[in-house]
Amino acid sequence: YLDQTELAARCFEEAREERHALTFRTSVGFAHIALGQYAEAEGILRDTLARAERMRLAHTRVIAKHNLGYAVALAGDLPAGIAIERDAIEDAKSQQDRWVECVSYTYLADLLLRASDAAGALDAALVARDLSDDPNRVLALALCARAELALGQIDAARAHAEASNALLNELGSIEDGEALARLAFVEVLEASGEAASARIALDRARSRLLDRAQKISNEARRMSFLDDVPDHALTFSRPMPA
Repeated sequence: YLDQTELAARCFEEAREERHALTFRTSVGFAHIALGQYAEAEGILRDTLARAERMRLAHTRVIAKHNLGYAVALAGDLPAGIAIERDAIEDAKSQQDRWVECVSYTYLADLLLRASDAAGALDAALVARDLSDDPNRVLALALCARAELALGQIDAARAHAEASNALLNELGSIEDGEALARLAFVEVLEASGEAASARIALDRARSRLLDRAQKISNEARRMSFLDDVPDHALTFSRPMPA
């Protein structure tokens, strides 16, 4: 995916079709995020955002901003990433872009959990849940569960985690946040005292990640995917529930 989007962006650049090139560069940035290459994503997305703003490409601007917030946060500047993500939400609202608003709220919820603001994360995740379609709802429900778990709301977390897992099983896979959703299900099962079910769920989460990693032919990218995406690394480092 990364190679293909990089090639498409480069071809449009060479053809002086900057509008189309920038659209593909947002996808290049997202692909680097998916591989855990956050610094690389940040550089690409900052350049894309600046050029989109110069050309007044509102849709490209808001997508670049949305992905940039997450990349900046995971590259090490969590407060700045949260601020950018909040800005992306306001930008999406101004354009009445429900999809970007939804996915920006999911990223915001994730980042707020990393900032230990579980209450704020739950608020954001609930908004994302209510805005989402089926693929995005998997992640929104899982983030609701994680936030509720952090707040000690076990029953509510269990309901959201089960709904997320059921939808994920129905869909088979999702583009963004699958490992987080599977891991959240493990966490909630373990917190509920269901160690045997948690072990099965964790084993499945690990197998699914290994299956996805095998499709990445570049070894450095494959190792980054497994080791540098926080929820991927945690899936393997988490002790098997006893």
